[in-house]
Amino acid sequence: MAYNANNLLAAVSNDLATAMARIAQLQSQSTPQDIFQQGDINDLRRVVVGLEEQIRVAVQHAKEAEIAARTCQLQLEASHHNSILKTFNAKMDNFQRLHPLLHYKTGQPIPNFPPSKSQINKLEAPELQRLLLCLGMNANVESLLEARVRLIGAVGS
Repeated sequence: MAYNANNLLAAVSNDLATAMARIAQLQSQSTPQDIFQQGDINDLRRVVVGLEEQIRVAVQHAKEAEIAARTCQLQLEASHHNSILKTFNAKMDNFQRLHPLLHYKTGQPIPNFPPSKSQINKLEAPELQRLLLCLGMNANVESLLEARVRLIGAVGS
């Protein structure tokens, strides 16, 4: 179920307006006994408890949105960085040292990145799949050749 911040904020605003109107009504009454009727106090307590819960939920959703935004930013930065490195790697011959690419989720250099294009041609299926997944690519391939071609293309051919 998708979170809709506008609906939640509208509901909280509406409940706050209702509570504020009720408080103003109670304050306008002429005698102190009328202001502090137990039923009115209980009604206001229920409204406040409901608003506190809505605020708690809104804060939790805001934290989740912040985490999602940071993750998205990290992925964009890793993708941009990898695009630049791919350009440099494309100029390398089969035996020159490659610039290691970054993991698409963590933004960190991929561990055990192949040192050269010639080394990519020696990798076996599990390592090829791991590297493709680290780059956020589909690792379901028909053959070792297809996996190697995909990886070399991603690294910079």
